[in-house]
Amino acid sequence: MSTLLPYPRFKAVDASGVPIVGGHVHTYLAGTTTNKASYTTKACTVENANPVVLDANGEATIFLNGNYKIILENAVGAEIWTLDNVNGMRDIDDAPWYNSSDYTTL
Repeated sequence: MSTLLPYPRFKAVDASGVPIVGGHVHTYLAGTTTNKASYTTKACTVENANPVVLDANGEATIFLNGNYKIILENAVGAEIWTLDNVNGMRDIDDAPWYNSSDYTTL
């Protein structure tokens, strides 16, 4: 059985494939505009800022816990897309690409 190897960090690019440097990822309770925490760690013990600001590669480490509404904006706050009812992976250890001893944030 084959599995897809997803990129191990959230990465946002524009329609031309250019990273969305300084973009904002807002996380809310699904179906609302009530902030909901995302996390910097697998154990969901360290909250991200909300919004999460994307780095120079248009990336961020974002772990989810439960169901979310996610809005991606560019660096000046213009909305790029909204996804609602996004469910974070229930157990990231089951992901074929994730091994906590091998995970490195570059």
